[in-house]
Amino acid sequence: MNTNYFYKAVMAVMILLLPVSAILSAGADRISPVMDVIRKYGGCDGVMSVRLGSFLLGIAKMIVPDEDGGELIKYFDRVAVLSADSAEDMMKERIRSDLKKALNGYKTLMEMRDGDDDMTVYLSMQNEEVISEMVLVSDSEMALIFIAGDMPVSELQRIIAEVAEEQ
Repeated sequence: MNTNYFYKAVMAVMILLLPVSAILSAGADRISPVMDVIRKYGGCDGVMSVRLGSFLLGIAKMIVPDEDGGELIKYFDRVAVLSADSAEDMMKERIRSDLKKALNGYKTLMEMRDGDDDMTVYLSMQNEEVISEMVLVSDSEMALIFIAGDMPVSELQRIIAEVAEEQ
């Protein structure tokens, strides 16, 4: 997926979070079924996964400047990426099937298409004011980005407003 498309997609997600108080999901205390999918397939042939734990995120929180996303990173507890673009078709289908089941109970925030690229963004919220998980899924790339933490909707709205003013 090209980087420019990814940044546009993330900005679109942030803009749509302005009215997010209407989006609710099941309890945030549960173990994430999306992380279960990442763990299950992360070591398979043609599948690449990266999981960042609290230690590396702590370092990132200290060194990433606010203007480069540092103001959001401080709310992240876990970040994981799974890419199965190089996997065989049968493996991709198993991942898609398990991921679809794992995302049951998440709210679809938005779906985007740009030519052959696509992305769907899912949210799980602790309550109306705190996002507990955000999952960005590209079916065309068979890739996903998982972000967990306690991300206040109000903080994301503030950041979006600042970015909009700069544009």
